[in-house]
Order: sequence, then C-alpha cells, then structure tokens
Amino acid sequence: MIRLLKSESDAVRRELVAELAYSIIPTSILGAITLIIGVFSAASLARPLILEATIVTTVMSFLKVAVMILHRQRNKTGHVLSSESLRWEMMHGALTLAMAAGISTLATMIFLAPDLSLQMLATVLIFGYAAGVITRVSVRPAIAASAVITVGFPPIAACVLAGDRPHLILAATFLAFILAGMQSVVHVYRTAKRQIGLKHDMAALAQRDSLTRLPNRLAIREASDNRAWPSDRAIALHCFDVDGFKLVNDAYGHQIGDRLLEAIADRLRAILPEGVMAARVGGDEFMVLQPGLSDEREAERLAYRLFANLTEPYDLDGRLVRIGVSIGYAIAPGATADRETMIRQADAASYIAKRRGGGVEYHGAATQDAAHQNSTKPAASPTREAASCDSSPAHAAADTQPCAAYH
Repeated sequence: MIRLLKSESDAVRRELVAELAYSIIPTSILGAITLIIGVFSAASLARPLILEATIVTTVMSFLKVAVMILHRQRNKTGHVLSSESLRWEMMHGALTLAMAAGISTLATMIFLAPDLSLQMLATVLIFGYAAGVITRVSVRPAIAASAVITVGFPPIAACVLAGDRPHLILAATFLAFILAGMQSVVHVYRTAKRQIGLKHDMAALAQRDSLTRLPNRLAIREASDNRAWPSDRAIALHCFDVDGFKLVNDAYGHQIGDRLLEAIADRLRAILPEGVMAARVGGDEFMVLQPGLSDEREAERLAYRLFANLTEPYDLDGRLVRIGVSIGYAIAPGATADRETMIRQADAASYIAKRRGGGVEYHGAATQDAAHQNSTKPAASPTREAASCDSSPAHAAADTQPCAAYH
C-alpha cells in the first residue's frame, strides 16, 4: 500500500483527494440507515450502549457530509495547494474511520446478543458500509483499507466467540469479503490513478510545443489563469520574434529553420531563472512570463539578458547563423494583471523595437507615444531583413555565411 502511494505524483494525489468530496448522497443514506437500525436494535434489546453508539456514528456521518460539502465548494474555487489537500485528506480519513469504528461497535454489540433477526440487520449494515467504502473511498487506499479492517474484524471476533457453526461460517464469510475487498480497493485505486495520470499526460501534451518542447500559448493562458504567482508582486510579460527567420528558411531550408527554433528554446531553458516560463506561441514568436517581481528593473535586466544571449551566433550543422530579436515587455501588478492586455502591450513594444532596428522596448508612456507616432507614418517599403541579408542562391550555398543581420 505504501509503495502504491509513493508512486503518485503531487498533481494526481491532489485530484484523487478532491474525489473524496463527491459521496454526499451515499454517506447520507448510510447515516440514516445506521440511525434506523441502531434505534430499533437499542429498543429491542433495551441496551443504552447501542443507542449511544448509534448516535455517535450518525453524528460522524453527518459531520462527514458537512466536510464534503465544504470540500466540494473549495474544489470549485480553483487550485488547491498540496498542504491544503493533505488537510482535507486527513479530515476525510478521520471521519471515515470514526464512522467505521461506530458501525463496528454497533454491529459487534448486536452480534453478542441472541436475537438472530437483529444480527441479520447488523450484517446488512456492515456489508453496506464496506461496499460503499470500496466504491467511494478507494481513491485513497490507506483510508479505505483501514476502514474495511476496522468495520470488519470486531464483528468477526464476536461471531467466533458465539462458537456455533452458523456464526463461524458468518465469520469466515466476513473474512473472505475483507480480503476480497482489499483487492478491490487496490484495483479501484490503480484504475483511478491511471485515468487521472492519463488525463494529466494528455493535458501536458496539449500545452507543449512539439518542436521546441516549450510550453505553448495554451500553457501561458493556464498559468496566468491559475494566478499561482504572489499577488503582492508585479508580473512581466516579454514578447519577441526572430528578426531574419524567413531568410534562414529561404537560404538554408525549413530543416535548419527548425533547428534554429530548437536552439533558441535550448538557450531560453538555460538562461531563465526558476519560476519564469518561456513559451513558443507562433512560428517564430515566443513569450516569457516572469512573475514575482519585487523590483520592476528585474524585468528590464531579464529582457536585456534575453537579447544578449539570443543574438549570439548559432552553429547549426556547421552553418553559422546570426539573427536579431525585437523584445517588448509589459509590467502589471500581480493582483490585477490581465493577460490579454499585457500581451497587447508587450506586442506593441516589440513592434516598436522592430521598427527601430531591433533591441528591447518597455511598454510605458514613451512607448505608447511612439506607437501612436509610428501608426501615423507610412510603412517602410524594404524590410530590415531584406536590406541586411543577401538571400541569393550563391549566398545560400556558403555554409558558414550568416543569413540574417546581427543586432
């Protein structure tokens, strides 16, 4: 059991724990049945202890329902951290075991009494609880296994103490079902874990660029929607594309163009600090999400570091390729940052950097003024790339000849 749990990833464990919140109706029904059987048995046998056990078990069942309602509401509000998920699991586990202990106590006292009709009701209660546990709680196998053992072994002992053949057969039947139940717990858990793991794997593939293995636009959207960064700190978004990328493709072919994109991704992974996310969002377009800024100059320093590293020459299968990049970035408070607004701002700044010949541009008041001025000017007829790179066949044949301007 411990080996099974150790193989869980943190994300899978959180999702499995979240499933504990969705058995409100079965738990409510079980609590009501326990109350009916317990009250009837206490009245029939005139034993106050049975009534006390019934009341405690019923209270535990409805406390568990209350915890499930709160847990379900919390699941709807968004991302649950691992530490909080562990607290929810401990509450569910404690109440599940409390219910198991209460039902076990109630059933054991009934089995110690001579009334066979009441023992039949106790048997139904035990099997109903064990079946419900296996069905609903097996996503946390340690809780499920403990509950099945707790609810089953004391009544088995009571049946053995009775000593007659029917009770011994009943004890053997209980034991066989407990052992079978353990196998069912493991099977249900493994199935649920495999399905959730597959879902996470598919989600990860959907958020990963197949060429560069960087996150894609969807991953940027998910990261910004989750709001995992500190709300009391700023966040920066950097946007850039490759100046001269089309010339690389024209001169050397798309295979070298793909190698260039892979090399850019490798450099991004190497230079970005922990917690900063780089993504490929288009053909030669990239974004960098930089949360947790205590000083806005951190964004400026990262932008210039990106520019310096990405414009170093690339050795691609023996071909020396130089490119330029035009980086624009925007900054917003973490608590109020709007992804789409920041993308528009960073894109506008990147466009201004490109019009100025490449480099780094921050989206501020000066940038907005420049954007307005540029929008009133006619577009330049020759592109910067075409003016700075010879794309003739002779040029393309020279393996070590750079293809794009170095800025």
